[in-house]
Amino acid sequence: MLVSRRVEDVVVTVYDEDYDRVIARLANEGIFHVAEPPREVKGSIDKSLSHAFALAGEYSSRIAGFFTALGREPETVEGLVLKVSDWVETLKKVIEEHKDLHKEFEEGTQRLAQIESEIQELVALKAQLEEIKHIDEDVRSASRASRISYTIGYTSAPDSVLENAAKKAGVVAAVEDLDEERRIAAFAGLYPDVRKAVEEARRYGWTPIVIPEGLPGSPGEAYKAVEERIRDLMAQADRLRDKLLARIDELKRYYTLVTALREVLRFLTNTVRTRNLRVIRGFVDVADVGRLRRILEETTGGAYTILSLGVKRRKAEGAPTKVQLPGPFKVFHNIVRLYGEPDPDEIVPTLFLAISMPVIFALMFPDAGHGLLVLLFALLYMKKRSPEWATLVAILGASSIVSGILAGEFFGPLVSKKIGLPQLWESLGFEVPPLASPAVAAEHGAEAGDLGTILFYQGVSISLWIGAFMLTLGSLLGVVDALLKGHKHEAVLVKAPKFLFFLAVTSPFLLLFDVRKAGPIIRAALLEGTVDTGIAAFFYYGVIIGLLWLFIGNIILAVQEGEGAKAGLGHAFLEVYETLLMAVGNIPSFLRIMALSLAHSSLMLGFAEISLVVAGAGGIGLVFGALVYIFGNLLAAGLEGILAYAHSLRLHFYEWFSKFYYGSGQPFTPITVPGVRIEIA
Repeated sequence: MLVSRRVEDVVVTVYDEDYDRVIARLANEGIFHVAEPPREVKGSIDKSLSHAFALAGEYSSRIAGFFTALGREPETVEGLVLKVSDWVETLKKVIEEHKDLHKEFEEGTQRLAQIESEIQELVALKAQLEEIKHIDEDVRSASRASRISYTIGYTSAPDSVLENAAKKAGVVAAVEDLDEERRIAAFAGLYPDVRKAVEEARRYGWTPIVIPEGLPGSPGEAYKAVEERIRDLMAQADRLRDKLLARIDELKRYYTLVTALREVLRFLTNTVRTRNLRVIRGFVDVADVGRLRRILEETTGGAYTILSLGVKRRKAEGAPTKVQLPGPFKVFHNIVRLYGEPDPDEIVPTLFLAISMPVIFALMFPDAGHGLLVLLFALLYMKKRSPEWATLVAILGASSIVSGILAGEFFGPLVSKKIGLPQLWESLGFEVPPLASPAVAAEHGAEAGDLGTILFYQGVSISLWIGAFMLTLGSLLGVVDALLKGHKHEAVLVKAPKFLFFLAVTSPFLLLFDVRKAGPIIRAALLEGTVDTGIAAFFYYGVIIGLLWLFIGNIILAVQEGEGAKAGLGHAFLEVYETLLMAVGNIPSFLRIMALSLAHSSLMLGFAEISLVVAGAGGIGLVFGALVYIFGNLLAAGLEGILAYAHSLRLHFYEWFSKFYYGSGQPFTPITVPGVRIEIA
C-alpha cells in the first residue's frame, strides 16, 4: 500500500489458432498490462487492426460526449456477452446495429448545444434590455432613419464626458444613472451628427444596445419577446433531454460494447505476428504470474511459451505502476493522480493524503451544517455523475461535520445556539468548544480580549504543528524514496541532511505544540545563540549540522558523478538557499488553515449580526432577516468549501509533495472489459 506492487515483464508466444481465445480470456481476467513488442522479434502488425483501434477510440469518445452533453458520467452495464469470430468485423457489426441510436444522440446533443448557446445569447441580451425595458418607442426604426437618427447604449464614462461628446457633435444627449459605475446614454439628432457623437463616446467605453432582427424594435416589447423565447427554448431542451434519457440504457450498452472492443484492439495492435505465431509482451503482477500460466495452459492446451524478462521496479525499465489500496482509500488516489502517477520505485502517498486532506479541509471549514450540505450535495447530485469523486467529497463533508461539532458551529452562531451546541460543550466542562474560533470571543463581553488571544494562539499552534509534521514527514519520505530508487549516495548526502534540517527547524512546534513557547526558543537560538534547553540545543545545532552536511554533501555528490568540485560548489549554494527558502516559506504557509477557519467564523458572525439588525425592525423585517441569514449560509457553504478544497490541495502539492514526490510514472492498465464476457465463436 505504501509502495507499488512488483510487476514482472513477460513475453508470451502462442499459435495463431489459439490467439483469439487467449486474448478473450485475458480480457475477461484483467491481469495483463500490454506493452510495446520486443524490438528483437521480427514480424508485423496487421494495419487493419490499427485502423479498427482508431475507429473504436473515435466512437468511444463520441459516445462519452453524448453522456457529457446530458450531464452524466459515461456508464457501462453488466452482464453482456460478446461473441466474436473476427475482431474488426465484430466492431463494424456493433456500430452498424446501433447506427440509428448513434444518429439520434448525435443530432439530439448537437441540437441541445445549439439551444443552450442560443439561451446564453438571449440571457445576455435580456440583461442589456433589463434597464431600458420601460421604453416603448421603436428605437430600431429611429436609429435607421435616413436623416434623423437615435441610438442608446451602456457606458461607465462620467456624465460630463457624454454631454461634451453630444455638444461637439451637435446632438441631444440623455443620460440616466444605473448605479455608481454604469449609466445609460442616448443620442438623437441628424444622422451624421449622431455618428460623430457615437464615435467620440466609444472612446470612453460606450456600447450600443442592438436589438436583433426578429424582435420588436421597442425595448419593452423586445424584453418580453426574449423572455418568452428563453422559456420556449428551455422547454424544448427539457423535452429533447427527456427523449434522449429515455434511451440512456441503450446508450450504456452501446458504450460498453465499443469500449470493450477498443480495449481488445489496443492489445491486438501491440502484438507481433510471424508466419504462424503471435508474440505478446506485457507486465503482470508477480502474484498473478501463476494465474497467467494457468490461463495459457487452459486456452492453448500447453502450446505456448512464456519468457520472463525479470521483475521490474524502476521507471527506466519501462515498468508501469500498480497501486493496490483498500476500498475507502482508492478515491483519494484520484487526488494524487492530479499531480501525477507514482513512479514504480517511490512511496505512494495516497494513504497519508487520505488522512491529512480530510483533517486539513475540516479545520479550514469547521461547520457541521455546511459539512452536511457538502455531504448531501455529494450523495444527491454527484453520485450519479461521478461516483468516485462523490465519495471523496462526501468524506470531506463528513469531516467538516466532525470539526463543526468540535467548533460548536452548525449553520453559524444563531442556529448553533438554537440547537444548544455551544451549551453542550459547556455542560461537559469547556468554557468554549475545543476548536472554537477567536471570533466567538466577541460574545464573551469583558473577557473577550483574553479569550480571543488564547483561541487565536490555539489556531496558530494547530496550523504550525500540522505544517511541522507534514514537512518533516515529507523530508523523511524523501530519504526513503532515494533508497527505494537505489540512489544511496543521494539519500545520505542530500536527502538525509534535509530531513535533519526540517526536523530541527520544526522540533519546537512538534514537541511543545504551543507557538507561544516555541517562538521564544527559536528567537533566542537564532538571535542570541541561547541553547539552555534540549529542544533549543537540537534546534540550533540540528540546523547548523543539517545545512553544513547538505552543503558538503552536494559537493561530494557532484564529484562522484563527474561534474567536478566547482559545479558541486554551485549546486551546494543553490541547495542550501532553496532549503532555507522552503523553511521560511512552507512553514508559515500552513497558517492558512487558521486563517480560513477564522474567516469562516467571522463571516458567519457578520451575517448573524446583519440578520438580527434587519429582523429587529419586526414584521417583514423578520422575513428579510431570515433570508439574509440563509443567503449567508449558502454563500459560505459554496465559496468556502471550494476555497478550503483548493488550499488543501496547495498545501499537499506544493508544500508537501515537493519534499519527496515525483509523480512521473505510468499507471498499470491491464486489458479489461468490465461488464462484458467475450466468447470466441
